[in-house]
Amino acid sequence: MAADFEAKMDTSSIEAFARGFVEKYGEGVTNALIESSQVMVRQLQDSTGRLLEKGPHTGRLRGSWKAGGVYFADSDEASVDVFSGLPYALIHDRGGVIKPTRAKALAIPNHDNTDFFGGSNRDFPSPRDLPADKNRLLWLDKKTGTLKDDKGQVAYFLRRSVRMPPKYYIGAAVKAALPEIHEIFDGLVEDAIEEGAE
Repeated sequence: MAADFEAKMDTSSIEAFARGFVEKYGEGVTNALIESSQVMVRQLQDSTGRLLEKGPHTGRLRGSWKAGGVYFADSDEASVDVFSGLPYALIHDRGGVIKPTRAKALAIPNHDNTDFFGGSNRDFPSPRDLPADKNRLLWLDKKTGTLKDDKGQVAYFLRRSVRMPPKYYIGAAVKAALPEIHEIFDGLVEDAIEEGAE
């Protein structure tokens, strides 16, 4: 019966090939890891631009993705990190609650108020970022919890916290990068097999 079926496989030859491969093609593995990290950075930049809302933080986050150096833990393991140094990179991916750290409330720009932010709808993430001439125009409407401009239109919504929805832009980047990364390493392994067969 199928339940009684058992398969055994000797993996020692595969392990020996893997060790010999890393020893002989270490430079190729290093180059493949570097090339793969560049693919990952490019895909992260692309998904950051596509999946996150446009604004000043998006541009900073998009440009913050970097690849680290290649790290060899031992003869069997090598890795390279791709990372962003910005503290809000992860919350944009997984979602979560944002609370103010330097003020009593978060000031969320009203994107619809093009009169205040200018014809190009330039976004100032905080009233602190405003030029002096615009900052003088703001007044607090305690009833609605907003900062309004001289025309009475909402410039900023004031909130004690904001729940960010997850965007999963990191997972989208990994999914997009994997086929190209597989090609890089497949080519390296195929070259090694061809050389070993000669």
